Amino acid sequence: RYLNKEKYYRLISNSGSRDYRNCDNIMKATFKNIVREDLGSCLKYLNNNIVIFSSVNDEEVSYQNQIKMYKQIDNSKLYPFFNSGHFIYLDEEEKFIRLILKELDYEYSN
Repeated sequence: RYLNKEKYYRLISNSGSRDYRNCDNIMKATFKNIVREDLGSCLKYLNNNIVIFSSVNDEEVSYQNQIKMYKQIDNSKLYPFFNSGHFIYLDEEEKFIRLILKELDYEYSN
């Protein structure tokens, strides 16, 4: 009502996460279904050692959600990243690789 069509479509096209905005229309519908799916009740059934890499500045998946997952999964580890966004493996590549190697060494030593 307050926007003309052009402004409305511009607003809509700039809404959502980067991943969502990069999808075509068919994939956007699938993406919404995936994001809306709450699998939190399944976390307690994970019985492997789980490593969670999470950025405190992630605007796609909140750090609070990552902490929640960490607390619900037995034998999990949470590694926070402080200088990155959603793509920690790109933004803090050296730290990410170092922690992966640390975890692999840990696994192989047992």
